[in-house]
Amino acid sequence: MRPFHEIEQAAIARKGSEAALAAVLITPKSPDEIAAVPTDRWLSEFSKSVFQAGFSWKVIETKWPRFEEVFDGFDV
Repeated sequence: MRPFHEIEQAAIARKGSEAALAAVLITPKSPDEIAAVPTDRWLSEFSKSVFQAGFSWKVIETKWPRFEEVFDGFDV
């Protein structure tokens, strides 16, 4: 496995600069923000990830509203 600094340098080279790379990275949520995410949203995202492992993301994104409906909004 490649060390992180090599991967980071490749990303910087691809984006053109550290600033350009930083501009496209997300800011992680705080622990309080993570704790505030409802259980149904965690289950939904985990389920979506499993489906995306076997299908194209475009197919899953297109069909996901129906999954939400069929699984009753993932309300546990």
